[in-house]
Amino acid sequence: MNKIVERKPGSALRYAMTRRAAGQHLTVELSEIVKLAWPMVLTQLAQVAMMTTDLAFIGRIGPEALAAAALAVTLYLVSFTFGAGLLAPIAPLAAQAYGAGNHAMVQRALRTAHCARGCGRR
Repeated sequence: MNKIVERKPGSALRYAMTRRAAGQHLTVELSEIVKLAWPMVLTQLAQVAMMTTDLAFIGRIGPEALAAAALAVTLYLVSFTFGAGLLAPIAPLAAQAYGAGNHAMVQRALRTAHCARGCGRR
């Protein structure tokens, strides 16, 4: 039952090299992710800073104005998120049609996006 496992002389070194390579690979991947995410992080921080500044200035007017502005921002963000979700499929459809050289489908996809925003035309 008790088996003694023999290691080859170079196996410990190979194990350490593999582990180091995996660590370096992880470091490279994380640095690439940070490079991609950095603009989004800055955008989020800028939006929070703008909203905080707006509310600070509006708060000097009075509590009713502050409450109205906070409610308006909340309603705007909810409607913007809902609208972005409705229009999200338009860009891939237009890009696919453009890549295929089908300009009529590009126009159709963009027209659909235009009418989805409420142009009143059907």
